[in-house]
Amino acid sequence: MSKIEMSPAFVVPYAQRIAGKNTSVTVVGTPGPSFYGLLNADNNLTPIEKNATGFIYIMKGVPPTDFSTLVDNTSYENNVLIKFSSNDNDFLFTVDTANPIVYKTRYIPAMATGTATWFRWVVKNSSTNELYQQIIGDVNTIGSGADLEIPCIDVVKDVPHRIINLRLNFPTVWTY
Repeated sequence: MSKIEMSPAFVVPYAQRIAGKNTSVTVVGTPGPSFYGLLNADNNLTPIEKNATGFIYIMKGVPPTDFSTLVDNTSYENNVLIKFSSNDNDFLFTVDTANPIVYKTRYIPAMATGTATWFRWVVKNSSTNELYQQIIGDVNTIGSGADLEIPCIDVVKDVPHRIINLRLNFPTVWTY
């Protein structure tokens, strides 16, 4: 079995770029959707990137098994319990110089009542519902092994919630 290994010093700037942090990495040419960070906000980004907005939605219901039903930002909008937005400065970086990158958010009141079962991390065009990037994963209580662990999955409308220690980790070793 062959192995590809990259140093963390190589991976970190790209991990930060994907996450929407400024780095020393220079993008040559016209940026496209692959250069839009997951939490883009208006912080020294190109005009095209400034048109991107990042969201993390905590969702209820049965999660999709793939991205085929997540065609735009309004897909599953009736399942949204909590919405964290980069445009509203909801996100705070706790560690932005290492792999993993760790995020936390401000307290945000829940939009609806229900049981949190999955999350959706979206980067979209600010003016339209066009999606640039998205991640989906399961949600459950702390210690469950879910992609996103929260203290309580029973969400109540208007009760404030936040995310702490959401880790975005990029591998440095691949086998093939």
